[in-house]
Amino acid sequence: MTDERSMHGPREPYRVLVIDRDRARRERVRSAVVAAGPGPVPPRRGDRRRHLTQPRFEVDGAIDVREGVRLVREALLGGRPYAIVFVDGCGSASTDGSDAIERLWRLDAELQIVLCDDRADGPRAAVTARVGASDRLLLLPSLGDELEVRQLARVLSAKWSVTRTARTYLDELEAAVEARTEDLRRAATHDKLTGLPNRTLLDERLAACLARASKDPAPTFALLFLDCDRFKSINDSLGHEVGDRLLIAIADRLYHGSIEWSGRQVPTLDVFCCRLSGDEFVVLLEGAVCLDAVRAFATTLMEDLASPYCLNGHEVLASASIGIAMGHARYEHPEDVVRDADAAMYAAKGRGTSDPVVFDHTMQETTTRRLALEQDLRRAVERREMSQHYQPIISLESGLLVGFESLLRWHHPERGRVSPVESLALAEDLGLIHELSAWSIHDALSRLATWSSEPVRPPYLFMSINISRTQMRVLDVAAVVGGAIDATGVDPKAVVLEVSETTIMDDPVRSDRMLTDLRERGVRVFVDDFGTGYSSLSCLQQFGLDGLKVDRSFVATVSHRRDYAAIVHAVVTLAHNLGMQLVAEGIETRQQLSMLQGLGCDHGQGFYIARPIAADGAAAMIRNWADLGRSIRRRAA
Repeated sequence: MTDERSMHGPREPYRVLVIDRDRARRERVRSAVVAAGPGPVPPRRGDRRRHLTQPRFEVDGAIDVREGVRLVREALLGGRPYAIVFVDGCGSASTDGSDAIERLWRLDAELQIVLCDDRADGPRAAVTARVGASDRLLLLPSLGDELEVRQLARVLSAKWSVTRTARTYLDELEAAVEARTEDLRRAATHDKLTGLPNRTLLDERLAACLARASKDPAPTFALLFLDCDRFKSINDSLGHEVGDRLLIAIADRLYHGSIEWSGRQVPTLDVFCCRLSGDEFVVLLEGAVCLDAVRAFATTLMEDLASPYCLNGHEVLASASIGIAMGHARYEHPEDVVRDADAAMYAAKGRGTSDPVVFDHTMQETTTRRLALEQDLRRAVERREMSQHYQPIISLESGLLVGFESLLRWHHPERGRVSPVESLALAEDLGLIHELSAWSIHDALSRLATWSSEPVRPPYLFMSINISRTQMRVLDVAAVVGGAIDATGVDPKAVVLEVSETTIMDDPVRSDRMLTDLRERGVRVFVDDFGTGYSSLSCLQQFGLDGLKVDRSFVATVSHRRDYAAIVHAVVTLAHNLGMQLVAEGIETRQQLSMLQGLGCDHGQGFYIARPIAADGAAAMIRNWADLGRSIRRRAA
């Protein structure tokens, strides 16, 4: 490697120092060195490079090593170091000049030193033995004539320049490697989006906590596991950019809120914040902790995180569920602590409260059971072991069969029937919600298409499908239902989706967009469990809904409580005035059936009419639909 100034002459002159008590010799060396440049050097024949220019030199003198050391130090401090030092060995304080070399190199290890000593070979051998052989040291009996001095100046200055350039390059390369190594280490231990530490660093910190906890029976740390509620809904409705900004804002509040609380309440605690994945974060409190203080801290965090976020012009509301695991000596591995805090977080989410939940051993059993259930559900979905039952829906005026409500069933070989709510929540966690929902909707509409083509069937038949809170939050319901309609060829008007008021109002913007898409496809939407949620008239008008299903709690008391009968009558009147159909669910007695018929309710379903049945049973009922109508009329009489 050769730097530019060694080839084409330096922009700044090379500095040379001559240390010699003899003024005449110093002047002779100075004149010879200065004469070494500048001046053009003609190129050799055939050399196409431009003419090279000899370097320029600036020469200083010193009468002894002490003065020379001072000049070298000042040159370094001034940023203009010497390249070459000529030293008269005979004038050195030591007998062989080695002390001068050592003192100069201690200041500047890159100096090219020429030691001149016209004494016998003994001193030069002693210098080599003391300071070692080096390509930065040239031992000469004398400097010789002016031409030799000029050649030495040119060669040694070029050598110094190349060495210095190479050292600079290597230093820069080493710094770049160190910086890149640090970048890679940080990338491996920190979350790219939020800048918080990741699981790798968390495990390291937890391992250190467990090592300390093994020597102390009292809790020496606490782990808080946070999961952001409704994050996926926000991400889907407002876009991934807003979702990412929300995660960054949450991380910022989490970090600064934790540091501020710790400094104000428990200065002895060390706070460590971490993003695990997705919308999951943890906070590790290290030090002597008590449960009450940790609960108070978790409550403070939840309040901070619940304040509105302004993101890309949107005011976003987000909350968090928090689970707490107190650090005890019984823990052996970091993943055990995270597992228990995660279990407590799920318990908090399941309770639907705004309070943090502390882990206890019953949650471990729940977690173990949940993991086993997840594995079973994955296998059930893969092997199509899920099934659907169909509950008949009749016209309360004529008693004739008009439709079915499809009900997803999972009969676990050991646990028996697992509720659809639990099944869908598990499916969401496992990433199977789309596959399971698409299958169940397609299966129901495929049955409807088959039954609608039967030669003996009711003149009108629809399929009612429940859309859960989970499905509404994570699926493009309109696309899934539309795909099933296209695949099966059923009439879109024969498809009814049942969605609860609470589910609709969870995310009104997303709900409005989804309901608009469904209306454009011709699909009808009924409000399920009407009367248990918001029961908002503005909700009914805003979303253009097609029907209401009166909750079973009203149906159960309609026959013996006048106030509930009045409420049902009011709902019937409201629905009809808005052009909606009304379905009563949970009809279990003849009195309930008669009362609902008298109140003018359109449709009804319940155990008194018929229990949910398998597909074969539903097909048989369709073929005998007239008999069912006569039976209902007879029982209602």
